[in-house]
Amino acid sequence: MQFLETARELARFTKQQCINFPKRYTFFGGQRTFDCAYRMLENVKKGNSTFPRNQHEVQVRRDYFMAALAELNSLCEYIDDARATFPIKDTIMLQWLTMVTDEMRLIKAIMQKDKERFAKADFPE
Repeated sequence: MQFLETARELARFTKQQCINFPKRYTFFGGQRTFDCAYRMLENVKKGNSTFPRNQHEVQVRRDYFMAALAELNSLCEYIDDARATFPIKDTIMLQWLTMVTDEMRLIKAIMQKDKERFAKADFPE
């Protein structure tokens, strides 16, 4: 369940960083960055709460995790844009991007494990 905790930490960290963005950037990036992180968290939680009983539900679970990965990719772009717009300390950038890449790695590992587990599953009709 490390992927859930990392997602929560990343969302909270992102919120804190967005609060520190210059006020004029709030509606042009801060809010979007914040929303992106929380959509990622929501998708991770939705994927985790999906307990497949058939092949369609396996795909639904996978779709949630894919959406979370897409949000993480978008989050990287928002972070990069913020860095290009105003100064962000290198230590903050390193911590932030490390959290993003760790979460990506954990989600991909869950998806791989699901692929192995559900490939052998014999779901009742």
